Amino acid sequence: MFEFTWLSPLQHRQLRLLPGRYRIHGTGADGPLPEEQDVSGEIRIEDPWLDSPQTILTLMPSGQVAIENLGRPILLPSGRRINPGQCQTLAPPLQWVIGKTRLSVTLSQDERLYDQTLTSLTRGATAATAGQADKGLSASPAASTLVQWFDALNQLQAALVGSQAFYDQAVQCTFDPAGLDLGMLLQWHDDDWQIVASHIPFPEFGFAFRRDLVQRVRDSRQLWFHRGQDEFAAPADPSIQWVVAAPIFDHTQEVTAVLYASRFESSFNQRHGIRPLEAHFIRLVADAVSAAERRRAAQTEAARAHVLLQQAFAPQVVPLLERDPQLLGSRHSEVTVLFADLRGFSQLSEQLGAALTHQLLGDILNRWTQVVQDHQGVVIDYYGDGLAAFWNCPVATEQHPWLACQTAWELLAQLEVVNQAWSSRLPRPLSAGVGINTGWAHVGNSGSRDKLKYGPRGHEVNLASRLESATKHFGVPILLSEATASRVQDLCCPIKLCQTQLPGIETPQAIYQLLELQPNAHSVQAAQLYSRALAAFEQGQWAACLDHLSALLLLNEGDRRADYLLGQLEAQSSGAELPGLRQLRSAKPLLPPTIATSQPFQAWHESQSN
Repeated sequence: MFEFTWLSPLQHRQLRLLPGRYRIHGTGADGPLPEEQDVSGEIRIEDPWLDSPQTILTLMPSGQVAIENLGRPILLPSGRRINPGQCQTLAPPLQWVIGKTRLSVTLSQDERLYDQTLTSLTRGATAATAGQADKGLSASPAASTLVQWFDALNQLQAALVGSQAFYDQAVQCTFDPAGLDLGMLLQWHDDDWQIVASHIPFPEFGFAFRRDLVQRVRDSRQLWFHRGQDEFAAPADPSIQWVVAAPIFDHTQEVTAVLYASRFESSFNQRHGIRPLEAHFIRLVADAVSAAERRRAAQTEAARAHVLLQQAFAPQVVPLLERDPQLLGSRHSEVTVLFADLRGFSQLSEQLGAALTHQLLGDILNRWTQVVQDHQGVVIDYYGDGLAAFWNCPVATEQHPWLACQTAWELLAQLEVVNQAWSSRLPRPLSAGVGINTGWAHVGNSGSRDKLKYGPRGHEVNLASRLESATKHFGVPILLSEATASRVQDLCCPIKLCQTQLPGIETPQAIYQLLELQPNAHSVQAAQLYSRALAAFEQGQWAACLDHLSALLLLNEGDRRADYLLGQLEAQSSGAELPGLRQLRSAKPLLPPTIATSQPFQAWHESQSN
């Protein structure tokens, strides 16, 4: 195996390559590359001064390296050149320069002679242990050096976390003030180590990293360094690199990066290896990067969670949930659920077109969402051209049935505002139906990490949905369940429409209409007539029921509540007993005749669906 590394003004990369032929090209020329049948791979270097293609690099199983020049002149460290069209075979380690890019090839060796001095630096080491590791070395760093180290750490902690400048500053610390000759920050990405920052003041001595040592750091989760030895007797050899490599942990305590630094053997640097205090400083720099990355991850997660909460909850509730996330936990709670849906919107959207439909629906749902949140409700989700909301979770809300009713009135009021604003573009005014139910449900988050879908599940939610659907059959805008109506009857005017079985709901349900907050005399009179007709029907007083319905239709022609009850009256009574019934039914052919059944609303609902 070979390690191929290049350092350009725009890029610092290192690749592990198998023996083979590799074509190296830059970004200095446009157009497609010529096809090469025997090329093992393409290597692209970010350097506009390099030709494309530039070099054919042949890595031989014997360990030799052949460099064939296809572009600009290649300069070797010895001063010799490989001119265009020439090829030269060399032994690694070797370097060459093309334009402003420096390249190198080394063999992937797992052990060096001086690796006998490799030592791990564990946390919590005793003073005695540190003294043994430093045995034979000269005195510790001067106080001025320690002050420089601390100042560098303070500056690093004040830098903008996650920026390239932050990583560059961390790497710079390995050179000044740590006094090492090379620094890199390596990150594990796409199953390989990527150089995200580097400081290479002396590239002629080397600019590659020891892959085996970096992997050792990742596997052991510890810092490793070549312990300094003053008695090291080998002659100065630039290929010798005394390395210190420290792990960088992410917010999950996984090693995702390594701070790598080295000292070269050279005539101007008489130090051999890395001093323990130097290794400690490198670890402090790596720890500072780890802490900064954890802070950034925590801030990012907090910002993401804040956005999700803002999308679902009222602004005054969001701080409570951020302080106590347990409020979003799964629980069994009493809730009031509201479903609201536009009427005939599918047909309308075909007339408006896609662009205007999205604009109109966005205007309506934005207004409706604000109304729900202004009344301390939580939007569960958006369903086509409507929404679902609920109250009393995750924060307890007093009088939540009454808040839901207030919300229903305001939803319809906002729809009137939209009708006025869009009057020139709408073929007819928009209308909506709202269903509200109160009961006990299981509440929790059924969404994902990136999309919050917090709300109730179960029978009570289904009942609210069925009530909303039933509004179009009764011709009224707001329907309540008996549980909700009983909680608000002292505050508003709910009137009972029937006792029936809704589609998908096994037990019969009492259905109530919620009149306007301040109903006019006409609405009140119509409601009173219907209530009297229903009471007479439930007592089997067919003639009295018919009289009240006749009066209701005279007052409010086309009233669908009356038409519903006329159908039930026809199904339950004999036509001979009520000759006026047939006349009212024929005069008001709003609905087909209903079928006598023990579930009158179910049959009527199905007839309307068909």
